[in-house]
Amino acid sequence: LGLIVADLAKYVYMFVANGIAVYYFTYVAGNAGLTATFILISNLLGVAASYLSKKAAGKFSARNTVIIAYLSMVVLVLGFLFYNSTWVVLIMVSIAQFFCTMTNACGPALYADCAIYSEYKTGTNATGMIMGLSNIPLKIGVVSRGILINACLAMAGFSLAVVQSNEVTEKLARGISMGFTVIPAIAVGIGALILIFGYKLSSKDIEGYSAEIEKRKQNR
Repeated sequence: LGLIVADLAKYVYMFVANGIAVYYFTYVAGNAGLTATFILISNLLGVAASYLSKKAAGKFSARNTVIIAYLSMVVLVLGFLFYNSTWVVLIMVSIAQFFCTMTNACGPALYADCAIYSEYKTGTNATGMIMGLSNIPLKIGVVSRGILINACLAMAGFSLAVVQSNEVTEKLARGISMGFTVIPAIAVGIGALILIFGYKLSSKDIEGYSAEIEKRKQNR
């Protein structure tokens, strides 16, 4: 359950930050074309992160890699402090995107470890069900996108009149920037804390559990 909540943090970042990006670059930065630049940079960094994630997980373990990535993604908060500096925000969010992509390869490994632990504790192989639970954070993340983005825009005073006049108040700029930076940063910060204090399975533990499961099978 802790892993599901921690995994949800990643999807909150992915869907909320990427969804509200167009609002930030259009109304705060005043340059809608930067949305494409942001997507390009994020994708290029994502490719690099995908390549490095296996090495990182092998060196630090999947759990520790996700924790390090989440804590690194909290750098998004700096983007809010400099929300009027478009390129600073773009760089901060792109860095967060890099670390977010790095966690993608680690997720299945963490769920697989839970499956091994479950079989060790109960004697029943529930791998299919546990791996299927990995879809829950994704589904909730999709729903949270609409809720959180709409909430940020509503609190910031976004309206059709703003769209037509293209007059962005300080309140609106801060509200959009908060949805682009602070809310995703809070989500991944909570995710990191859950993994640190609530997910205690280490690589050494999993090796021991796997060995015990094999021993039980041989003794049947």
